[in-house]
Amino acid sequence: MNDRTKRLVTTLLSAALVVGSVTGGAVYTGYVVNGADRAVKTEVWRKPAKDQYKSDTTPELFRGLGGEGLRQKLLPAPDGWVLGPDEGEFGNDTVLGKREAVALLKDESKGMDTRERREYREYVDDMGVQGVALRTYADSEDFDQVVGIQIIQVEDQKSIREVVRLRRALFDALGVLRDGPKIKGHPQARCFQAPENSKSELDGMMCDAHDGEFMITLTANGPKPLDLKASADLLRRQLNHLRSPGEFV
Repeated sequence: MNDRTKRLVTTLLSAALVVGSVTGGAVYTGYVVNGADRAVKTEVWRKPAKDQYKSDTTPELFRGLGGEGLRQKLLPAPDGWVLGPDEGEFGNDTVLGKREAVALLKDESKGMDTRERREYREYVDDMGVQGVALRTYADSEDFDQVVGIQIIQVEDQKSIREVVRLRRALFDALGVLRDGPKIKGHPQARCFQAPENSKSELDGMMCDAHDGEFMITLTANGPKPLDLKASADLLRRQLNHLRSPGEFV
């Protein structure tokens, strides 16, 4: 990867953070659990932002809305989990279509000089972004562990691999993130646990994986001790579901 591509991909990673903490930025700052809406315990589903994939084909709304296309790729909340708090304006169970996803990423070029802005927007176009799906989950026992899963779909599979590779290289270069658990059956997935901080009551983890035209990112946040095994298993289920969306695993 040349310097120009590295610069553009780095900007793209920063732009992805706009979509919400589920994109991976939370591994640094942690999801603001103390400010998370605990009302999810009694209001397990909130109406998400309008999208063209929305459907009422899932009768158990606490597991997530049903639908087709990219929405079908999202894992329904399995036993032990319910839909989590909203991710800002995006809700807790949302799909952004091609136009919305591309516009969101391109909007991050504000502040760049004219040449960089043009190159960055061309790079986004070359990726062929098709959409973004996100869903948040909360453990149904005490609701203090929040997990977010985001799926980005693109036409250019090479660009997905490059983004994942560079993000991991950046995390490794920090030298402070701890290795997270392995994901059974998915050696291409990798997890990073937030730096150890004895003064903080919170902990966090970010995992990512790529499969064909999809990039999958999971973040888990909550008070110590964080149940890393439960979050890793949720990612395993998501990756299995991605390949066989008709099967609830």
